[in-house]
Order: sequence, then C-alpha cells, then structure tokens
Amino acid sequence: MIFLHRPEQDHKFADHIEERLVEMVVAHQVRRYSDGSGENLPYLQENETKITGENQINQFLKELEQELREQRMVTSDSCYIDPRTGEIC
Repeated sequence: MIFLHRPEQDHKFADHIEERLVEMVVAHQVRRYSDGSGENLPYLQENETKITGENQINQFLKELEQELREQRMVTSDSCYIDPRTGEIC
C-alpha cells in the first residue's frame, strides 16, 4: 500500500501526486496534516520506505507507472509488443 502524506490545505505538488495515483488506479491512501504537524510534506511511503523531494517522488511515480503498464499488458488477453525487446506475443 502506498501512502501519500500531504498538507491538509491546497498544495499544487501534492495535488499533482494524488491525481497521478488516481490515474494509475493504484491502491493508496491519503493522509492529510494540518500546518502545525511538523511533517516535511508532501512525501510518499511504501512499506517502510519514505520517498521525499520532488525529483525522487516524480522518479518513483514514473517507475511505478512503467511497472504497472508492463504488468497490465502481460495480464490482458490482447497481443502486445514488449517495450524492452520489441518482440510480439
């Protein structure tokens, strides 16, 4: 399960992260914190791993999106081209 820890109020980058998780249809929960929580927000948490910083979060989301795309291609009943090898099923 992926957790998005984000500010309670509007926050452009946190909103972007949440939108991407919804678009990927990935299991996640959002935890919102008030201004005085002392947390350095936003950040993602997967198991015991904490992903912080805009660059690291964007890289994590990019890799997750690629992994999900590959899994979904393989589990469908359609023919596909493997993006790594170029082979057709």
